[in-house]
Amino acid sequence: MIQTEREGRGAWTPLEDNRLYDLLAALGDRTEHLGRVHAAEVLGSASDPRAVAALVEALRDEHPDIRRLSARALREIGSVRSIEPLVDRLQDPDEKWKTRMFAAEALGRIGTSSAIDGLVARLLDPSEDVEARIAVAHILGRASSPAAGKALRECLQDSDPKVRKAAEQVLGNAGRV
Repeated sequence: MIQTEREGRGAWTPLEDNRLYDLLAALGDRTEHLGRVHAAEVLGSASDPRAVAALVEALRDEHPDIRRLSARALREIGSVRSIEPLVDRLQDPDEKWKTRMFAAEALGRIGTSSAIDGLVARLLDPSEDVEARIAVAHILGRASSPAAGKALRECLQDSDPKVRKAAEQVLGNAGRV
């Protein structure tokens, strides 16, 4: 039995293993869109590592809302097994903004060097959307990684004034300036 499914204001009810397997099956059922949406939402609440493989697969789904909810669920789980697919979502300029930000938040939460490297690459890429770079700067500001701090300091010299300001803010808040 695992804890999941919020009911009301922060209460948790147990989710039986059979329910988990039903949700995993629903997520993979390409014919029932609303059931898949519900499955991705509940699996994110469950934070069960057994859901990672199905959620990673769903990151490549043709429906943007399934990709978004899968990225959000993976953010909640925080598994290192999801790093590469999350970096792929983050790097896809055609992906929806919210999906990319859930992927970035998941990578920040995972916090391994490869997860941080994926975020640093987005931050330092001048062709990346400025708003995405700013959001990534804030995520990296919460990381206790030397690579994150170094990248943020590099951004103090960035050609975009909004990125410079975000880096300055984040470094100041973290006491790294």
